[in-house]
Amino acid sequence: MAPVSSAGAKSFFTSWPLVEIDTSTLSLREGRGGTVSFEDMSDEELMREFQSGDADALAFLLKRLLPKLAAISRKLSPNKNFADDALQEALTTVWKKAEQFNGESKVVTWMYVVIRNACIDILRKEEVRTKRNISDEDLLELSDSSNFADSSLTDMVVRRAVFELPEDLRDPVCLVFLSEYSVEETSSILGIPPGTVKSRCSRGKAQLAEKLSDLGPKK
Repeated sequence: MAPVSSAGAKSFFTSWPLVEIDTSTLSLREGRGGTVSFEDMSDEELMREFQSGDADALAFLLKRLLPKLAAISRKLSPNKNFADDALQEALTTVWKKAEQFNGESKVVTWMYVVIRNACIDILRKEEVRTKRNISDEDLLELSDSSNFADSSLTDMVVRRAVFELPEDLRDPVCLVFLSEYSVEETSSILGIPPGTVKSRCSRGKAQLAEKLSDLGPKK
């Protein structure tokens, strides 16, 4: 496991939520071919550096990806407080479990899954805490909506329903309909072809409409 005592890496968390890292102290390493810059490394190369024992590499990687991760968290969460809590939880999880990354997916895909799971956990905790009730009228209104992202009920109802979709459908729907990423951006994040993103979104949206309709009052 990579060490966690590096001053630069530790500053990543002690400065939260500003997350201000002096990247000038983290950007250079001596490699076989001479001086190597973190800025010139791919996400996957930085992760390998961390797994080889350089904690600063993960701090630099998280600093690089933070805007994208924060944006995903905001889009998947019903409000800013939820988003901040989910992002903090996700970053802590990434820090603790980064040594387990096996390279079978892109780093950003793996981190997206961590963010998504953190958002689900936060939402479930809030539902338990508030014992939120959703009326039959609300469910019927939602099931008739053709644009889930624009529905006034998106904040809680749609997210709960989306998060309960099968994982292969849930992630494209989360990114395209909730996070409002393009098909191409979603393809890049998930590491699947654009055509697959489109077909899974279509199937996911159909299942979502059916699921929400089933929750309404029976005639």
